[in-house]
Formats: sequence, C-alpha cells, structure tokens
Amino acid sequence: MITRVVIENFKRFDRQVFDLDPVTVLAGPNNSGKTTLIQALSAWSFALGRWRTGRGAASARGDARARRRLGQPVTRKDFTPLPLGHFNLLWNERATNWRNKDTDRPEGVKVGRSRPVHIQVEGRSAVGEDWRLTMAFRYQGSEQIYVNPVDRNGEPIDYDSLPDISLLPDVTHCPAFSGIGAEEPRFDPGYRSLRIGEGKPGDVLRNLLLDIAADEMAWKSLISDIKDLFEINLKRPQYDPGQAFILCEYEENGASYDLASSGSGFHQALLLFAFIYGRQSSVLLVDEPDAHLHVWLQTRVFDRLRALAQDRNRQLILATHAETILDNAESNQILSFIGIPHRLGINVDRQSLLTAIRQISPLDLLLAEQGGAVLYCEGETDKSILEAWTKRLNHPAFAFFKNPFVHALGGRRPRDARHHLFGLRAVQKDIRGLLLLDGDNRNDDRHDIDAEGLEILVWGRYEIENYLLVSKAIERLISKLSSGELFVEPDIQAMGNELRRLLPISVIENPLEDHPVLRSIPASKEILPELFRRGGLNLGKSDYYRIAEVMEPDEIHPDVIHVLDKIAALLPDENRQ
Repeated sequence: MITRVVIENFKRFDRQVFDLDPVTVLAGPNNSGKTTLIQALSAWSFALGRWRTGRGAASARGDARARRRLGQPVTRKDFTPLPLGHFNLLWNERATNWRNKDTDRPEGVKVGRSRPVHIQVEGRSAVGEDWRLTMAFRYQGSEQIYVNPVDRNGEPIDYDSLPDISLLPDVTHCPAFSGIGAEEPRFDPGYRSLRIGEGKPGDVLRNLLLDIAADEMAWKSLISDIKDLFEINLKRPQYDPGQAFILCEYEENGASYDLASSGSGFHQALLLFAFIYGRQSSVLLVDEPDAHLHVWLQTRVFDRLRALAQDRNRQLILATHAETILDNAESNQILSFIGIPHRLGINVDRQSLLTAIRQISPLDLLLAEQGGAVLYCEGETDKSILEAWTKRLNHPAFAFFKNPFVHALGGRRPRDARHHLFGLRAVQKDIRGLLLLDGDNRNDDRHDIDAEGLEILVWGRYEIENYLLVSKAIERLISKLSSGELFVEPDIQAMGNELRRLLPISVIENPLEDHPVLRSIPASKEILPELFRRGGLNLGKSDYYRIAEVMEPDEIHPDVIHVLDKIAALLPDENRQ
C-alpha cells in the first residue's frame, strides 16, 4: 500500500506531500490538483517499469554501465500515463531548468542547470515492511525525457540499491469514461495503455472484458455486479483470430444488444468494474467514478468499489466532485484540495460533540474550508433568489455565491442552525454563520437559537418571495417568456386581474412600501401559484427566482439590500472579490 507521495516540480505542484490511506477520496474544486496527484502516481509507476525494462535489456547485452544507469530514455509518443503535446508540460510552470527565483535550488547547482521532476512514493507491504522510492524525470527536449531512480540527494542509484521489487505496488489508472466505439479489434497491452493514458478507456473496454472472461470467477463476479445494478445480463465476449472485432453484447428483456447500444452510466460502471476485476494491480487510481452516473447509482457504485478493494486487498484512490460520494465517505478518508491539500479530519472530542457532529457531513467541512462562512435559510429556493438579486445589484455578496455554502433548514427548524454551526466551529473555529428567518418567526424566543459566530436576521415581510411581488417585474418576466421560451401564450389580462384580486391596489402601485398584507400572507403559497395558474403558466416555486433576475435595482427592497450587506460581511477580506 502507498502511504505517502512527495511531488517536486510536477505540473501544478512545486512541492507537495500527500498522505494516503487504503481508501482515499480526493475532493475539491476543478483545477485544484486532484488529477495531478493521480497522474503523478501513474507517471511514477510508468517510469519505474520503463527503467527496469531498459536496465534488463542492457544487462542482456552485457552492458556493464546498466548497473548504474543515468537514465532510461522515453519518447513523448511512448509516454502513456497522460497525453502531452510537449514534454515540458510535465514541469511546474514548464520550467525545466533552475531559475534565480527557485528558492529550493540545491546548494552548488547553478542557474540554468537541469531541474528534474521528483516523485517520491513511500509504502508499507502486507507484512509490514516499509519502502521508499523516488523516480526522477530529466528533460532532454520536447520529444524525449530520461527517467531513473534516485536517492535522497537526487543522485542516481543502481539496480541493486532499489527496494525489494516484490514490495513495490503495481498501479493502474482508470480515467473517466469518454465514449465507446462501434467496433473494437484485439489490441496488445502497450496500445491499451496508450489509449487509457489519452483518457479514452472506452476504446479498450471490450479488450478488458475479454481478458476478464478468461477468469471464470472474476467473470461471474462482474456479471453479478452488473445484474445487481442495471438488471442487465452481460454476455461473454466472443473473439477468435479469424474475426476482425471483439463481439460484446448484453441481454435485456429477452433481446440482445451490442455493448455500444447501452447508456453512458452503464458504460461508466462497467468500465470501473472491468478495471478492478481485469487488472491485478495493488493500487487503483480512479478519476471521477461518478461521471455519467445517476445520483442513486453513485453511492451504490462507490460502496461496491470500496468493498471490492477491501476483498481483493487493493488500495483505492479516487477523485470526485459527487456530493453523494463525499457524504458517504469517512471524514478521515477525504483528502481536501481546497487551498493547500490536506487531510479532512475531525480532531475534536467526539463524545462532547456527538450531537453536533452527526449533522456535519464531509461535504459541509469542504464547503466550510472553501468559503469560511455559511448561510442558513429555510429552503433551497432562497439561495437562487438571493443570488439573482446580487447580480442585478452588482452587489459584493455575489462573491459568496461563487462558491456558496448554503444550508437549508427545510422549514421552521431554526434551532438546527445552532447545532450545525457548533459542529462546524469545532473543526474550523473561525467560520461564521448567518441565519435568515422568515417573518413568521419574528416573535419566536431566540434563547435556544443564539450561538457564538451566528447572526440572526428576520425578513420584515412574511417570507423572501414577498419581495418578488413587483407587478412590473412580473410583467417583464412574462414578456421575456412569451418571446420564445413558452409553448403556450400566457393570459396576461387574467394574470393582471388575479393580481388585483389577491393584492390591494396600494401594494401594486407602491411595491417598496410596507403593507400589512405583505407581513401576513405567504406569497409562495397564496399569491404566486394562483397568479401563474390563472395565466396558464407552469411555473413552480423553484422558478420564482426568475422574477428576481428581471427586477430593476430600484425595484429591490431595502430589506433585501440589508441582508445582502450582511452576507457580504460574512466573508473574510481575501474572499470579497
């Protein structure tokens, strides 16, 4: 098992240390380095295999220098871990030579000398033996590099100085599914690795299945998993050297279909299981296993992958954006790539915080780290309305909604906000919260809601949707929809009559003024549904934010601006951009 990876000068990382577990979930926003870590491990494994192969060939030729080889040449076209248009793309900032600004330049090494990539991998064998091996990558030109193992000082080591080869893990990278061809010939292993490295594993899926079919136990397990997930019977692949292509079919409802006829979610899951059943590697790197999968399948596939990894003594390292996977993973299994990559652990007294921590998911912890603030509101639709207003006003609170941490309370449960924030602050003590309550909570006792770091605001009107009751904005939305977004022509006159029936004329003529009816009637239940129904429009509560999107700045109530000001004030200074 790999326990630690140290990357130096590789792609986005100048130097970074990663501690890994038997199951490690890499989580964070796009372009934060998750795939870079996976590629580094894949490159390390490739370089080791290439160096060992080159050394063995040299020994067979009687080349005495092979025992202390300075490097094995690798051409760009032969480099299968990832696609590259130029070899300097492997280097951090594409800097292949030492520069004046490089503070980590070794003593005595001059500016302009070759600056190698170092990928150090540490691990522990099944019998408890520790090992460490660093592979160096040296730039030769756009089309060639040299790879070799080095010691702690970066000096090349000979073959006899390597750790016991039996201790070192085999590593397999499974990228996200990207499509499958209508036909697939039989490919040799080298070409398969090339297609996988290019991010096109679907091009060799039938080859993987053909390999698995040769192992009766593995094949039965694979078809059982697929049957359980999709109610599909996977048929054994057919191939002989006399035919051009591998035949892979599945049976559904008594009819047989080619593999290419199924959906992308089925292909994604089948690919993942094909890698874990078809490759004997001790380490499986999986990039976005949730791609193409329905939400309920994401959890089931992840649970099955974890179980298979445990049963087969495999290490599973996967990168994901899926909330379902993050919620289902243990906190100490998650490696956060928000800011400097670090373990997402909860180092607190579990007993004293048991009630609070039960409400905190790993995803909550990631969002807390990312923004440093959380907004509590009564429903998911509140966020969409608030965000629309920030855009119309060009308000600083829009910075919060770029990566929002909004926790919906699901109705009148304001006390939950207190417990939730208490749990978050046990892990991240500086996080702040804003609890936004509907106006029907204005007379409630605050004693059991108040908490350190939590500010409470109550809408002056009954609820947030009551600030959308601006007739001109509603007419503007209907006009926009009528221009091409609707399949029916709305009855504008009927809507106008309904609005006048539901609201006093004073509200219609002066929507920014406060009126008793706006404090006592929930617009989302008693006004807007009837209004749109009378107009023949199928607009539900989740669509009401579209009114906010077309409101003019001078139509937005001061209460709204006050709330947005408070949201903006939640953010640390560095996040207010």
